[in-house]
Amino acid sequence: MAAVVAVGTQDGFVLLLDLGLDAPVRTDERAPGMLSYVTVLEPAVAQRRAEQAALGNHLCLPLNDASVEAGVFAHRTARGLLEHAQPAADTWVSAVQYVPQLRSLVVGLSFGCFQIWDLETLQMDFASRYEPGLLPVVSCVFLEPENDPRRFVYLWMLHSVPAYHDMSGSVASAALYALIYSERQWAQDVPVYRGLEQVGLKLVYDLTTTPEQPNPSGVLASCLLAAVALPAPAGDVSAGGGADDSLVSRDVTRCALAWEAWTADGSSTCTCLALFDLNRWYQAHMPHAVDAAALERCEYLRFFSLDVSQGIVLGVAVRELEPRSGLLSATLLLDVGVLPVTFVGPQERLLRCTLRALLDWLWRRAVDVVTQLDAACVRLFDLSGGPLAPDETEVLHALRAQLDGLGHVLHTMATRTVNTDVGLGELESKSYVLRVRSLHASVILWLCHAGLLPEQAEADDGGDPLEFAFPGSALAAWYGERRRKLGGRLLMVDGLVEELGEPLRQLWQEDGDGHYPPRSLHALTRAYLLDGVPDVRKHRLTHYLLMDLGRLLSDEHCDTLKSFPSTFAMSPSLIKLTHAFWNLDHGNIESALVFLMDPLVQSADLTAWQHRRIVESLLAQGEPRAALQYARARHLPAPQLADLRLHLRVLLDNGLVTEALKYEQRHRAIGGDRLVRWLLAGCQERRLLVQLMRLPLDASVERQFVDFLLESPEKDCGELLHVFYLQRGRYQDAIRLQRRLSAGVPAADPDRAGFRDSLHQLLPGLSILKVRRFLESSGGRSAAEETPSKQLRFGLLRGRRSLEESRASSDRGADDVTPPPRGLLPSLFTPGTTPAPPDVAWRPIPVPPLPTADAERSPLPEPASPPRKRQSLASELDDSEFFSFEASPTAAVPDMTLEFFDRERRLCLVERSWHDSDGEDERALTLGGDVLRRSRSEGDAT
Repeated sequence: MAAVVAVGTQDGFVLLLDLGLDAPVRTDERAPGMLSYVTVLEPAVAQRRAEQAALGNHLCLPLNDASVEAGVFAHRTARGLLEHAQPAADTWVSAVQYVPQLRSLVVGLSFGCFQIWDLETLQMDFASRYEPGLLPVVSCVFLEPENDPRRFVYLWMLHSVPAYHDMSGSVASAALYALIYSERQWAQDVPVYRGLEQVGLKLVYDLTTTPEQPNPSGVLASCLLAAVALPAPAGDVSAGGGADDSLVSRDVTRCALAWEAWTADGSSTCTCLALFDLNRWYQAHMPHAVDAAALERCEYLRFFSLDVSQGIVLGVAVRELEPRSGLLSATLLLDVGVLPVTFVGPQERLLRCTLRALLDWLWRRAVDVVTQLDAACVRLFDLSGGPLAPDETEVLHALRAQLDGLGHVLHTMATRTVNTDVGLGELESKSYVLRVRSLHASVILWLCHAGLLPEQAEADDGGDPLEFAFPGSALAAWYGERRRKLGGRLLMVDGLVEELGEPLRQLWQEDGDGHYPPRSLHALTRAYLLDGVPDVRKHRLTHYLLMDLGRLLSDEHCDTLKSFPSTFAMSPSLIKLTHAFWNLDHGNIESALVFLMDPLVQSADLTAWQHRRIVESLLAQGEPRAALQYARARHLPAPQLADLRLHLRVLLDNGLVTEALKYEQRHRAIGGDRLVRWLLAGCQERRLLVQLMRLPLDASVERQFVDFLLESPEKDCGELLHVFYLQRGRYQDAIRLQRRLSAGVPAADPDRAGFRDSLHQLLPGLSILKVRRFLESSGGRSAAEETPSKQLRFGLLRGRRSLEESRASSDRGADDVTPPPRGLLPSLFTPGTTPAPPDVAWRPIPVPPLPTADAERSPLPEPASPPRKRQSLASELDDSEFFSFEASPTAAVPDMTLEFFDRERRLCLVERSWHDSDGEDERALTLGGDVLRRSRSEGDAT
């Protein structure tokens, strides 16, 4: 059988139920399996089990079926003699517990007796004698002596009524029985006892008497809450060996009993915990009773109070932390929650008193050592000159070693002993202080061995240089100038100083300005005494300063200084980063990038402020490409708006407007409209708005782009916005904007004219080779469909080529120049009555007559080859671009064909506007078109 459960019933039966875990029995709450009873003498039990498993049933073996006959429960001895009989209806099984060391089942009965059944033979080995008035057996605890050469084991039998039942006059009790076996064997490191020879009662204790309540008659009733064995903690048990091995440590020599008692007058209750030690009971010569008058001196039975201020104790779980000192940990299950408690024994109390005395002495000694160390270090920083004598160095080493030893003892006391929260906090605090002072002494000794201490006074100009003088003033002047060049606190070393906090700045203000570098090595070493700062931050600052000093010393001294990071166990990642920061602050950009990109550098060692300052420093030093390389390699985080703005700045400094626009779109959920404004402001600052205009903008960005140009105080933004309107086909907005711009600017403003001409290059450089009609179908439509509404007649078209031709005509002579008619839009940028620039002459383009619907289409002639630059401009035309055209009043139809170099464009009429000029009857027609490409080879519009 894979698993068997023992069940006690109301009538006194003990049933062994096969759970069938290794058989294909499928039962649940909705379809429970039935019981199929078998007897010990039944043959072919295995076959019977398989048959019942197939039917979904479980085998059930009544262990004591012979005890109930005709409704009477008969309690018999192992030899079959009747010990006690009573109605089965008044009998129930009050406890069932399996003891693996005995391979037996202990059964407790409601009338106070118990039985021990051998599960290997399914025979009863022992039945206790009946005594009237005993309470039900509710629990059993197995104990095994540690060094008993005989084969003795012990069982605590606990008599009590169920908790919070009618307990009037019912006092719980505990009885200790000794069991002698004839054989002891080992099975998987567990002793197994066989052949029970004798059982005897050794100790009885009523669960009433405690040191606080020594009079048993004062207790009216009590009930058991818990009875558990306390195994020894891990590492305290030595498993062993052979069949005759009797000197093996056991892990079940102690148990805990918890109960609740009520006084005779019912005025109060007490919850008690008793710890029984079998080995100490042996040492006390195994007394048969507990002396109530000497409970405080009892070695084998110790008492603890579990009284709580609130709630009712429903259960207790006990765990022994330190058996030798009697330290216990208990968890109380209350009706209002769970309460953990800890108890200390007399040894623990004595040990704590001893530890307190030891701690006081240790701290006094630590204070004395620190005082001697401070006195020995005075000559290192008083600028008196001269190296240290060997005996002085030995004194420093000895004092540092004493600090290390005292700190180790404090650390052991904090981690290896049990303390209260207050005591643990005190130990950890004092251990931390000694560790800080020991590290401070270690750094001072290293500086002495490196030849940097004792400190020397700086040599005057023209004087003889001393062996080594800390160049505090020279370093301060250099770093001050460096900060001014970078335009702010962009040095990486300033960030390292800020990581150490405000106390370091105040410390360095005593003899300096509070910034790096310190004015002396004494100021540097005092940084190691700061509280709450990780040691690695202090080491990085010292390492950075040693790199500055390495430039001033010989190669031999430099090799010594390079050993500092490894001496104090700095990680390779932090060493590389410190080198990168130093090179970056000193303008060695290539070396800094090599260290920053080193594969040994861990991403976790680079914090957000370091990423930000590295990029800002590179930009401030005029290295935008290096900043972009670092940003792409290290994947700058974007937790804050400042990081988003910085990344936009990197992209724009490198002229990557398209990538900057995409970056804004990806992070719009974080940055919102502010990110767009930063993008526009950055483009304006770097003269990149023209490139931004050429990109496809969504409605949100386009709206903010227009608002930005309208609000900008620069006059060029108005002209730029006018071109933007024309690009996007917003002609009415362009006309209104142009009128507003012309209202406050003189017409002949040369600056505006020059800027206007430069903006004119943004529009396509169109060279008109042919203007002819274009039919929607290639001859497939009827003549009725080819109506004038599908054709377009232009009177005047202005482009870059037309401007050049006008200037060339003016050079040939004024007689050949015909001025434009009044009222006609003279310029693409100047509506209404604004005159044309003085250096531009105008020549009208003759308009051919409108062909009829049945006119034959002539083939398009081959265009002339334009200049390479103009061809590249034409190749940049996009289907989404819009263009504005001006024409004199004439009949027009929606479509026309323009041939640009080697491509054909189809223009669709999207706007028609008429306005008077100076009150006269002349009008101008404004046409706009959506440019679509048409392949000459395919012959169809695409």
